[in-house]
Amino acid sequence: MAFSTSPQSNKQIVFKLIRLTLTAIMAVPVVGLLFVSVAAYAGRFVWFFDLWSHFRWHFFVAAAPLTLITLLMRRTKLAALALIVTVINGLHLLPFVTPSLEASPSDATTVRLMMANTLYGNPNPEMLLEAVTETSPDIVVLVEMNRINHFTMGALWERYAYVHSDPQYQTVILSRYPLENGRFIDYGSGHRSQAYAEITVQGRSFGVLGIHPTTPMNNDRWGWRNEELQKTAAFAREQQLPIIVTGDFNVSSFSPIFGQFLKEGELVDGRVGQGLNRSWPTFMPAAKIPIDHFVSSPEINVISLNTGPHTGSDHLPLVVDFIIEDY
Repeated sequence: MAFSTSPQSNKQIVFKLIRLTLTAIMAVPVVGLLFVSVAAYAGRFVWFFDLWSHFRWHFFVAAAPLTLITLLMRRTKLAALALIVTVINGLHLLPFVTPSLEASPSDATTVRLMMANTLYGNPNPEMLLEAVTETSPDIVVLVEMNRINHFTMGALWERYAYVHSDPQYQTVILSRYPLENGRFIDYGSGHRSQAYAEITVQGRSFGVLGIHPTTPMNNDRWGWRNEELQKTAAFAREQQLPIIVTGDFNVSSFSPIFGQFLKEGELVDGRVGQGLNRSWPTFMPAAKIPIDHFVSSPEINVISLNTGPHTGSDHLPLVVDFIIEDY
């Protein structure tokens, strides 16, 4: 006896196959995002897991619409997983996108600092000069400098009465206020040196440390960067004055290494309540992550923190207004 299926049954089979195929297609990114989101917590111990931690914003942006799509598809289990990914990464973003309280009333003068990674051999140094003119900072901290940049950006030296740098001109601090106790910190072979100076504004003194830790391009260099951050945290914790640490940290706000650095240095992240202000790379805007930082002692009260105009570098600068509270 011959059996046949009705056209209606054929349609149901096709429809079911389509749903299964779409479910499988949606499951790949959902499960993948869940894996990297959870694995990123191991970034304190494993180099490439730490790299994944930098993309919390991207994971959130990808997971949120997947949650909605899988709900509309009535794939509740898959939607639940996508929601977990959204929440995991959203919690990391929350401190930055939640508006901060207004600064407490103070008679302290507002100080503006601009930090910029200048890019070795910047092909458009005039853009940095224009950015400084536009933002008019009281203090400028430049990293990834060299003697060529030092020459091509020499006009800055005419605008600021006080200048301090490490011997290789890799990190430079320029200021309208006198710089005192200027010194550089050398962590030894294979590490970049860091520039430190102290500034007094209306009788309130604070330190400024410009840093540019090693780029973690492999496991060894990741270890060097972590060591530099650990030593920087120890230096910051030992200071008697409130301190600002700023520069291209080569680590994002979401990395467990960065969180450990803040804790060990007894520092607070100036980005909190000010938005993500993703700074690198400028040549891939959608991929940008926040690796340029302004962190400080609690006595430094950040009024605003924003990315500044292009400077010809692959990084956007940070422009920060702050006051020094009584201590």
